[in-house]
Amino acid sequence: MAYTALYRKFRPLTFSEMVGQEHIIQTLKNQIINNRVGHSYLLCGGRGTRENI
Repeated sequence: MAYTALYRKFRPLTFSEMVGQEHIIQTLKNQIINNRVGHSYLLCGGRGTRENI
Protein backbone atom coordinates (compact mmCIF):
# COMPACT_ATOMS: atom_id res chain seq x y z
CA MET A 1 0.00 0.00 0.00
CA ALA A 2 1.38 3.39 -1.00
CA TYR A 3 1.89 6.08 1.61
CA THR A 4 -0.27 9.21 1.30
CA ALA A 5 0.77 12.35 3.15
CA LEU A 6 -1.85 13.63 5.59
CA TYR A 7 -2.09 17.03 3.90
CA ARG A 8 -3.06 15.28 0.67
CA LYS A 9 -5.47 12.85 2.32
CA PHE A 10 -7.42 15.55 4.17
CA ARG A 11 -7.08 18.37 1.60
CA PRO A 12 -10.37 20.19 0.84
CA LEU A 13 -11.66 19.29 -2.61
CA THR A 14 -14.21 22.09 -2.93
CA PHE A 15 -14.37 25.72 -1.83
CA SER A 16 -17.25 24.85 0.51
CA GLU A 17 -14.94 22.52 2.48
CA MET A 18 -12.50 25.34 3.24
CA VAL A 19 -13.03 26.91 6.66
CA GLY A 20 -11.65 30.28 7.79
CA GLN A 21 -10.06 31.13 4.43
CA GLU A 22 -12.71 33.40 2.92
CA HIS A 23 -10.17 35.88 1.48
CA ILE A 24 -8.33 33.07 -0.33
CA ILE A 25 -11.58 31.53 -1.59
CA GLN A 26 -12.78 34.87 -2.96
CA THR A 27 -9.45 35.57 -4.67
CA LEU A 28 -9.42 32.15 -6.37
CA LYS A 29 -13.06 32.44 -7.43
CA ASN A 30 -12.39 35.87 -8.96
CA GLN A 31 -9.44 34.50 -10.91
CA ILE A 32 -11.53 31.61 -12.23
CA ILE A 33 -14.37 33.96 -13.24
CA ASN A 34 -11.91 36.27 -15.05
CA ASN A 35 -10.06 33.34 -16.68
CA ARG A 36 -6.75 34.45 -15.15
CA VAL A 37 -5.74 31.36 -13.17
CA GLY A 38 -2.02 31.08 -12.40
CA HIS A 39 -0.06 27.86 -12.79
CA SER A 40 0.86 27.79 -9.09
CA TYR A 41 0.22 29.66 -5.87
CA LEU A 42 2.46 30.24 -2.89
CA LEU A 43 0.47 30.28 0.35
CA CYS A 44 2.10 31.24 3.64
CA GLY A 45 0.85 31.52 7.17
CA GLY A 46 1.41 30.69 10.79
CA ARG A 47 2.33 27.10 10.00
CA GLY A 48 4.85 27.88 7.31
CA THR A 49 4.86 28.11 3.55
CA ARG A 50 3.41 25.68 1.05
CA GLU A 51 3.25 25.79 -2.73
CA ASN A 52 0.01 24.57 -4.29
CA ILE A 53 -0.01 23.46 -7.87
